[in-house]
Amino acid sequence: MLAWDKRPNTLTRVGNLLMDQREHAKALELFDKAANSLRDWNYKELLMSLAKCRAKLGQSEDLVKLADQLLRSNNAEWRLQNLQGWLSAEGFHDLAARVIESRLKKLPEKLDLYAALAAAHSDAGRVAEAFAAYESAAKVFSTARLGELQAGLANLLLERNWIGEALKRREAADSPLLTGALIEVFARSSEKSERATTLAQVAAGFQTDSAELQIKLADALARMKRNDEAAVRHERRALRGPEPTPPDSEVAGTGHSFRGLVETDRRRTRSRCDSPRSVAWFEPVGKPAPVCLCPHHAPQPGGSARDFVAGF
Repeated sequence: MLAWDKRPNTLTRVGNLLMDQREHAKALELFDKAANSLRDWNYKELLMSLAKCRAKLGQSEDLVKLADQLLRSNNAEWRLQNLQGWLSAEGFHDLAARVIESRLKKLPEKLDLYAALAAAHSDAGRVAEAFAAYESAAKVFSTARLGELQAGLANLLLERNWIGEALKRREAADSPLLTGALIEVFARSSEKSERATTLAQVAAGFQTDSAELQIKLADALARMKRNDEAAVRHERRALRGPEPTPPDSEVAGTGHSFRGLVETDRRRTRSRCDSPRSVAWFEPVGKPAPVCLCPHHAPQPGGSARDFVAGF
């Protein structure tokens, strides 16, 4: 065919056939010839074929250059995501990491790229680099997105069973990112699991400024029958003061809003009030039980959430 038809599209089609036959060197030669003259809408697809061919031949530097070219193309995100997926599926984890790093230089604000980089490093067996990817993201993004990073790192820890590794790293250098991720893991773990038992033993040292994580940690501790430790977490949550609460967030049957102050939506915890008339336990949201029955703390008819909180 090539003896009489040397058009770029023909060279590309034959090159793809050679790729299917694992004749990567011959395919690369045809792709290079086609790239020298092809500039129509098929050109970006040709670059994808070139990138895959160079990956098969271990030409990492040329592959990164092609990734840079693809970054400037239409549908760049889709094409590079496709390339990353192909590299990972083919086992080229080092090359996938390099492509992602190249993208991050141009798009440092894309949070999902840090997760993809961590996954590529973990697939390649590089544990330290996987953690470093999330640590780099924590330096780039504000605390407003810390929860997303903590959840992403928790996913990685669970997927790779890196709980022990994470605990070692936390002992060496604690960080809000790592502590939050471990709390997320603890919250997602069954009370009968080995990792829940392990985390329960060290949970007393977990420090977080996140009210949401305080509640998750308290719930997890309560499931492990560590009620005193759970109560401490709820007290810390209460001492932070009330958060803005939507008008319809009320305790059923009372008309008073106090969700998130010292109770939890799934578990019970001890009352902070020392009054002999105080209820010993708070009930889950949705049950018409007052938090405290002492004269100082009990919600009064027509009282506001602010008045109620002031008692604490």
